[in-house]
Amino acid sequence: MSGVDAEGYAFQRTTPTALSSVSPDSPQVRMDPVARGYYRQTVNLTCHVTSLIPYTVQWHRNGAPLGNRLFYRCV
Repeated sequence: MSGVDAEGYAFQRTTPTALSSVSPDSPQVRMDPVARGYYRQTVNLTCHVTSLIPYTVQWHRNGAPLGNRLFYRCV
């Protein structure tokens, strides 16, 4: 039997009295390989993250960070 605890972490019941945690895979990230925009115009960047654990997103351009880090907690 599998489930999720009160804090949102996955677990698996291995016997009637024993529980073991589920080791999560690394987050999977997908986004378009190219983002097109116009000089001095706003562009919207999107990515899709699949994760069992909390993660942080930080955009970079030419190695320099853009904006603030965004922290996400999985629900």
